[in-house]
Amino acid sequence: MFKNLIFDWSGTIVDDLGPVVDATTYVLESHGLEGYDREGFRKNFQLPYGPWWAEKLPAVALEEVERLFRVGFKASSASVPVLDYAREALEACRQAGVRMFVLSSMDEEAFFKQAREHGLEAYFEDFFIGVLDKREVIDELLSKHDLVKEETAFVGDMVHDVETAHHAGIASIAVMTGYNHPEVLVTARPQIMLEDLRYLERLVHPVCRTSHQCIKVRGLKVETHIGVPDEERAEPQTLLIHLEMVVGADFGKMADDVTQTVDYHAVSLAIEALAMKSPRKLIETLAADIADLVLTEFCVENVRVEIEKRILTQTEWVGCVLEKSRSNFY
Repeated sequence: MFKNLIFDWSGTIVDDLGPVVDATTYVLESHGLEGYDREGFRKNFQLPYGPWWAEKLPAVALEEVERLFRVGFKASSASVPVLDYAREALEACRQAGVRMFVLSSMDEEAFFKQAREHGLEAYFEDFFIGVLDKREVIDELLSKHDLVKEETAFVGDMVHDVETAHHAGIASIAVMTGYNHPEVLVTARPQIMLEDLRYLERLVHPVCRTSHQCIKVRGLKVETHIGVPDEERAEPQTLLIHLEMVVGADFGKMADDVTQTVDYHAVSLAIEALAMKSPRKLIETLAADIADLVLTEFCVENVRVEIEKRILTQTEWVGCVLEKSRSNFY
């Protein structure tokens, strides 16, 4: 689906939260403030880091903060491993012919040291490193490499990464493995949110709809306020929802692992909540909302939504059908 992927580095490809939290705590404690644990840092830290540090240490110049941070980073004994599934995802992207780039705010020396030690440098076509505000550079990256926006996504772990993608008019893929806690990350409204990079391959290897591998939910009963007349929407109605969902993994290769498929119970609960969230005039609108929900919140490549509404006495039911895939989601 995507021909070009721009990756953040820290928290997206490698897990350097350990030394970063240590270094941040070192800076704060050097000025008499309390540091962070890992989860506290994830819920509080934001990019660009200049304004964030200015709020924490308003009387300290950024140059001094950066100096102390480098001291704390080098003193940390925490390791910096490649995140689970990251190497496999990069290899899958390379095999699919995807062009890959890095856009990161981390220190240039530390970045290339990590990239070379882990053998990851060769996966990427170009690097934009040490960028304080990625929104100021993203257009340059796109222009320099003639990247078509509709074919490009930014993969990152922070609100700033999602905001950078929105700023550039490209797709945003947020991963829940890094600096921002998921409850913070979701506030930026990424178009795709992944638990980790194991699911990235499904976005560059779309599943053929004719594979006849799908998961079905038949006759899901949902309560909602729907109808064109005001009086019809005043009282809740029961609709029947039928779903067909195509997942990325081959059924024969799932190894009986539930993480390789979609949790149909979770899908059902999400649809029930969506239906009751707000009134609608058209079942067509509800069908579109359900399709977008399934494609956004779950690892599904293609979804077919059918809605039955029992409203006309002379008919068994009236309804609509909508089919949508990730390849035409944007």
